[in-house]
Amino acid sequence: MKKADVWACCVTIYILMFGRWPWKKIEKEEIKKEILEPNKTLDYEYSINTKKVRTIKTILNMGLEYDYKKRSSAEEILRILNGI
Repeated sequence: MKKADVWACCVTIYILMFGRWPWKKIEKEEIKKEILEPNKTLDYEYSINTKKVRTIKTILNMGLEYDYKKRSSAEEILRILNGI
């Protein structure tokens, strides 16, 4: 699995958990600017704070890192998931 696949999986997980895209803009160019924003922090509108939810948030941050060199691999994410 390539790091682009990790990105796509994490976008899907984010949508399933929070019911919306991980970015707030609607227009294509605005979304692109928001994705490319350095040091972007994700907005988590989820009030449940269990270990599993915190772990999923950590995984999303790892997988939605724009810089593919810094983005975690599927193997790194799976190691964390196995610890849940």
